[in-house]
Amino acid sequence: VPWQALALAAALLAGLALQFVTIKAPANFYDEGLVLLNATRVLGGEVPYRDFWTLYAPGYFYLLAGLFKLVGPTILAARIFDVLVRFLVSVAVYAFARRMVPWWAALIPYALVSLWLGSVRFYVYPAFPALGALFLALIFFAGYLRTGRPLRLLFAGLALGLTTALRLDFGGYAA
Repeated sequence: VPWQALALAAALLAGLALQFVTIKAPANFYDEGLVLLNATRVLGGEVPYRDFWTLYAPGYFYLLAGLFKLVGPTILAARIFDVLVRFLVSVAVYAFARRMVPWWAALIPYALVSLWLGSVRFYVYPAFPALGALFLALIFFAGYLRTGRPLRLLFAGLALGLTTALRLDFGGYAA
């Protein structure tokens, strides 16, 4: 139905736009700066825990280092990546909810998560991509429970591994 597709597209675009509202917020020199510094250290060939100590899991540093290799090490590039990750988390919540309720009802958790993520005024935080990977693991695991196809269980495990590489505590809680 065309009007449903249009309504869904409008909701998705509104959620994406909401994530960009505060992108020009002042930098958080401790958390944001520490993650960006460690990503540039990885980009320069250093290895977390061997060459420098950190509280964070190393996966996000490698992810950002890969981004920096493509577009250059800038705060704006990292923030745009963060905004896109937040949007994808909202979409993953919609996709997970959509498995249980009609499309219009799945927009409610999508909207709530979009509002929540849009209100968070700090960027480049590893919790957001870890949350997205965790929802991806849930989607694959729910697919496995529904169909019994073992490949979905494999993808759920890979997504859980990615979750753990991004945030050790999230991976531990999920496991």
